[in-house]
Amino acid sequence: MARGWFFRLVLLAAALSLVALGIWLVVSAAPPSAAPTTSTPAEPSPQAEAMSVLHAWDDQRARAWAAGDVGALTRLYVPGSSAGKADVGVLRRWVARGFVVRRMQRQILKVEIVEQSSGKLVLSVLDRLVSARAEGKGGERVWLPASHARRLRLTFVRATTQWQLSEVIDPAKGPSRAPR
Repeated sequence: MARGWFFRLVLLAAALSLVALGIWLVVSAAPPSAAPTTSTPAEPSPQAEAMSVLHAWDDQRARAWAAGDVGALTRLYVPGSSAGKADVGVLRRWVARGFVVRRMQRQILKVEIVEQSSGKLVLSVLDRLVSARAEGKGGERVWLPASHARRLRLTFVRATTQWQLSEVIDPAKGPSRAPR
């Protein structure tokens, strides 16, 4: 039973880093917009800003996981966040076993902005884990299985210098204690 719980936490943790990759792929594949007619720089669209936040956050998270850096991962979450506590707990267990998690791939099916302001961003994300691999110091590799598509609500808040994740909610289950 403990192994199943642990595995679910790992899958949830892997999800966030792949969300950003999928969003980045969607954004980079979008056709360029028309050039502005004035010399004033164009304001980024709300969708582009939201994707930028998600991509930057997820990039930092992936680096923390790949390095086994608990401190860096902790700083990505609002202090006291249950999702942060769960994510950090899972990373600590992987590191204690001599593993880091790399090669996570997610398929992003849909991203919607639920709420967006200068200090808060709430996204509804439909995605699935395609693959992920844990790598041990002794060369051991553990492939994690693909997941089914699921919708999660991610709430980011702006801290002094960066965006932090405060909450992960599975609308079918309520607030999650585990990271994506």
